[in-house]
Amino acid sequence: MKERSGVEEEMLPMVSILISVRNESTNLRRLCVSLQELNYPTDKFEILIGDDGSDDDSLAILSEYAQSHWRIFSYHHDVYGKQQTLKKLYQEAKGDVFLFTDADMSIPSGWVSTMLRGVDEGKVLQLGLTKVRETGWFSVFQSIDWVSNQLLIKWLSDRGMFLTAWGNNMCLSKSTLEAVRFESLPDSVVEDVSLMRTMIRLGGEVRVNDDVEAIAITQAEISFKSVIQQRMRWLQGVAELPIRYSLLAFVKILFLPLVLFLSFYQPVWLLLILAKALVLTLLLYKNQLLNLSFNRFVSICFIDLYEVAIYFSSFALHVLPVKFEWKGRKYR
Repeated sequence: MKERSGVEEEMLPMVSILISVRNESTNLRRLCVSLQELNYPTDKFEILIGDDGSDDDSLAILSEYAQSHWRIFSYHHDVYGKQQTLKKLYQEAKGDVFLFTDADMSIPSGWVSTMLRGVDEGKVLQLGLTKVRETGWFSVFQSIDWVSNQLLIKWLSDRGMFLTAWGNNMCLSKSTLEAVRFESLPDSVVEDVSLMRTMIRLGGEVRVNDDVEAIAITQAEISFKSVIQQRMRWLQGVAELPIRYSLLAFVKILFLPLVLFLSFYQPVWLLLILAKALVLTLLLYKNQLLNLSFNRFVSICFIDLYEVAIYFSSFALHVLPVKFEWKGRKYR
């Protein structure tokens, strides 16, 4: 990256990075190393990390990696711990711009500078793309599902249709957070979506930054059950969407059942699955979200099976009186 002059550095905004942590000892070292490697003047940003009642080694690991511009806090909340922790960190922060990420993430060295672009142009919530760390077939399906959904969300956002937001790679100005009264937002398990909707009501917009230096990597869920729990939480945000957006989600999920039904009468319909896989492969490759390989293409061909299983199961449990677990707490 090109070195900045003293004058350029003086003009850079002060940035606050906010992170909520709860029992993340298996992931924190990866996050901390990536935070240490950020290419942004250390006198121009601060990292505020709030531990939300961890009972593992999270605090000890944070203390091991902490640098002079890091501030670590310890809190204890009964419910909505992540949101409550972020609100407290926000009140402690000194930045003109705020970046949010999660404890299971790793971020590129140019993340801060890249995410700042355009965030001061009115009420803007800027999102960076997020990939899932791939360690096996199950995580590959999670990755394909998530990045393809993000590309769809970006396409809609570019056309003024704001579907959702994700708080593990998010940037807003202080003035925007003040306008939405961030510290007073209602309790929610989808605090990022709640923030986005409040901002949209005030005339704001969502932008998805697809620059490679804005792409962060998150840890995959380890089991079918944990993915279902995650999707049940996400459905809390989807439930409040306008009906036209909910229908769009159902059309996406019903693609495979519809094609299989039509193929009973005309097998040629099965070619739609191959065509969709080819288009999705090219889109993901173009956006540097995956490397091309035969195994990856096979996974994309079968991604609809994964999505049908995950989303139908999640929706069925969502409409029933079933609680889901998040960060060791149960919600409905």
